[in-house]
Amino acid sequence: MINGMDIGQLQDHLKQEDMLKIDYIQDGNQMEFSTYYTEEWNQGSQKHTVTNHGDLRIYGDDYEATLRTTPHTNMQIGNRLGIPNSYFNRMLEKEPELLRANVNWWLRKSMPEKKHMVRSLGNRARAFVSNRFNNQLDNYDVVQTLLPPLEKLGVTFKDSYVTENRMYLRGMIPKMEREITTRRKVGEVVRMGFCFSNSEIGLGSLVLEPEIITLECLNGMTINQLAHKRKHIGMSYNLNNEVIYKDSTKALANQAWLSSVKDEIDHIFKEDSFDKIVEQMQNSADSKEIKDLEKTRDNIVKDFAMSEAEGKKILEELFNSGDRTQWGMASAITASAHNAPHADRKMELNKIGWDVVSMEPRKWEELAIAA
Repeated sequence: MINGMDIGQLQDHLKQEDMLKIDYIQDGNQMEFSTYYTEEWNQGSQKHTVTNHGDLRIYGDDYEATLRTTPHTNMQIGNRLGIPNSYFNRMLEKEPELLRANVNWWLRKSMPEKKHMVRSLGNRARAFVSNRFNNQLDNYDVVQTLLPPLEKLGVTFKDSYVTENRMYLRGMIPKMEREITTRRKVGEVVRMGFCFSNSEIGLGSLVLEPEIITLECLNGMTINQLAHKRKHIGMSYNLNNEVIYKDSTKALANQAWLSSVKDEIDHIFKEDSFDKIVEQMQNSADSKEIKDLEKTRDNIVKDFAMSEAEGKKILEELFNSGDRTQWGMASAITASAHNAPHADRKMELNKIGWDVVSMEPRKWEELAIAA
């Protein structure tokens, strides 16, 4: 079970992170990539393990920092320099000196004037992105801007998460509830909710998505088709080897966009919009039933690129619920999300749950009836 944060914990966590962030605009002439290794000795297995890691030294007229790169940052460095990720990782593991020489040559010799944004958190280089990356849409500022309009709706915040890749701000609107009739229960109560997700390291836009929460088990289904998105692309920073400070002009532009999100919140959380969503859910609950649970599970796992462990948990949930409909399969998937290895995967499974609910009848029959 993945434990989320309440809204107070989320704000405290984001504020602490915000104090540790520094962004730099760098060209290739004032960066240097190097490697270091760590050793681990397992006495039980008598195994000695050496692991190589990356370091990025950046400097300007009045600063210098050496930052440890993450696997994600390494991938972004490789992407911006034209080094395939598989080759980057093979050099890091087998020939770290060759990797160092490759990265520094491409940085300094091939494209020395190209500007990059290095995003740091403490002593880590957490992202290596374009100098057009909009660093004004960071998690703390986004949450502080969104809280007032959400609180006006009377929302109750539920488990929110911050991972290395994304933040998820989640909540429910108590006044927006409906009942659906399923094989398991007459009058199963569902409630309208939402998920704001954001990536500060180039893994996705700032996104608002409706969520549907089943109150009995608190399973959530995220409706990606109704998402409202804002890309992290802005004006280029005309800086050269400098630390980036908060830009009041860019901040005002983003405030204007965030104000438009308030209108989107009002649009998404209307009763008629909710009714259309509930109608889809009821249709899935009235669908034809699965003929062969294991074959259908295998089809779903293959279709949505799920793991063997996830498939086992889905089958277990299907047996336990006794609901063999489209809704039953979707509910089994979202129930299995509680056992996901991390919050990012949990949220992906919640989206897959809705993808199954909204599946066209012909597609459902291909996966479940003809199995």
